[in-house]
Amino acid sequence: MKSKFIDGVRQVYEENREGLFTYAMSLAGKPEEAEDAVQAAFFSLLQRSRLPRQVRPYVYRCVRNAVIDAHRRKKTRRPSAEDPVNSEYAERNPVRDRALSQCLSRLSQSESEAIILKVFGGLGFREIASVSGEAVSTVSSRYRRGLQKMRTMLEECP
Repeated sequence: MKSKFIDGVRQVYEENREGLFTYAMSLAGKPEEAEDAVQAAFFSLLQRSRLPRQVRPYVYRCVRNAVIDAHRRKKTRRPSAEDPVNSEYAERNPVRDRALSQCLSRLSQSESEAIILKVFGGLGFREIASVSGEAVSTVSSRYRRGLQKMRTMLEECP
């Protein structure tokens, strides 16, 4: 039974590590803090006796909470991330990454969070709503509004 549980946790990690790290980077702003948050999320998952029914939203929410808790402990405000879409796993395109990072940093926290969870995390709107604790309609409108703002910003770039 324990082996099956560990295999399930391993599978969740393998399928979600890139999106979780990207999401944590967008919140934490530093790779080491992002890694700590992802590690804390899986530690929390391993403390359970079985996987939650909706494991992806659970793990993303754990990452979010870990970053928030770390910032509370430091008693600092959220730093602006130089590269919120940074991922050690992603194929690098510095021009694209810089443009996306600049656009995301100009959005509200809730808009950029919705976009990162949807695009980089691969979560659906219901899952994002579960992570953020907000209504599905709120999440989807923030996502659409954020994308529209990003389109406008990118059209204005030389």
